[in-house]
Amino acid sequence: MAKKLDFDVHLPNLLAEVLNNQSCWVLATPINITKGLLAELAQLAIEIDDTRLHIMMLRLGLYEVSASERVKKIKRLKASLNAD
Repeated sequence: MAKKLDFDVHLPNLLAEVLNNQSCWVLATPINITKGLLAELAQLAIEIDDTRLHIMMLRLGLYEVSASERVKKIKRLKASLNAD
């Protein structure tokens, strides 16, 4: 059976890269609004405390966790889901 590949993206870094591109100046306001909404979303996800939601937030880089620690946390959370 083929192994499913999971890809992660550090969304805050991606948005920062776009903002640093001078040709994308028109996106500055919508991206800054989006960044604020993403911060609210991360806080709400913490409050809701759902394992699947934590995994998604980690995969998007919306929790402040180092890259190596993020991978470990995702594995632990996925294992806890499979244990249920």
